[in-house]
Amino acid sequence: MREILLISDKQEYFNTFYKSLGRLPIHLSLCGNIEDAIQALPSEKSSWIFIITDNLELLEDWIDQITSRNLEIPLVVFTKKLDQETRERLWQKNIIELVQLPIHHKEFDHIIDS
Repeated sequence: MREILLISDKQEYFNTFYKSLGRLPIHLSLCGNIEDAIQALPSEKSSWIFIITDNLELLEDWIDQITSRNLEIPLVVFTKKLDQETRERLWQKNIIELVQLPIHHKEFDHIIDS
């Protein structure tokens, strides 16, 4: 079973991920802020870290705090629609995937199936 540490400022995002990913052999753990996530990392043994927020300033801060620790854990980012310049800036931060948050849960199911 794979462990995913999900960092999000909104419980509703966790609920969507839990509902859509519940059929897969993974375990999701939620942290609502970066401080809790950093404390949880040594005990979580995460295979991936998902950062999910539509707050761009918060997103960049969280990415920087995670990547500065050189954890060698893949970082996947989910956020709102971004302009090209912002997307390029985020890609330079050593993330492995940047996904636009879906508007509907069926869209998210399609993303997961893809």
